[in-house]
Amino acid sequence: MAEALGVVASAIAVIQISKEVIIACKFYIEALRSDAPTSLRTILIEVSTLKPVLENLEFISKCETFTATLQNRLAASDGPIEGCRAAMTALVKLFPKRSLQSRQKNTSKRQKLEAAFATLADQSP
Repeated sequence: MAEALGVVASAIAVIQISKEVIIACKFYIEALRSDAPTSLRTILIEVSTLKPVLENLEFISKCETFTATLQNRLAASDGPIEGCRAAMTALVKLFPKRSLQSRQKNTSKRQKLEAAFATLADQSP
C-alpha cells in the first residue's frame, strides 16, 4: 500500500509541474501567434498528453489493481514516473517565472515576451 501512495504522490507532483509547463506554453503561443516557435507547440502537445496518462495511473492505483511488481517498477528512482518528473522539472526551469512577467505591468505583451525570450537566451549553454 505504501508503494501505491508513493506512485500517486509522484504522479500528482508530475501533473502539477506539467500544468506549469502547459500554462507557460499557452502564454507564449497566444502572445506570439504565428511567430511562436514550432517547438513550443510540440512541447504543449507532448506535455498535454502526459497529464491524462498520469491521472489514469493515479485512478488505477486507487482501485488497488496494481501488482507489487508494477508498483515497485513505477515507484523506482529510475522508473518512468521519476523520469517524467525530472523531464518536467528541467522543462519548467526553461521558462521565466510568471513574477518576472507580472512586474512589467506597463509594457505590452510583445515587450514582455521579448524580455522573457532574452532571459531564455541568457540561460542557454
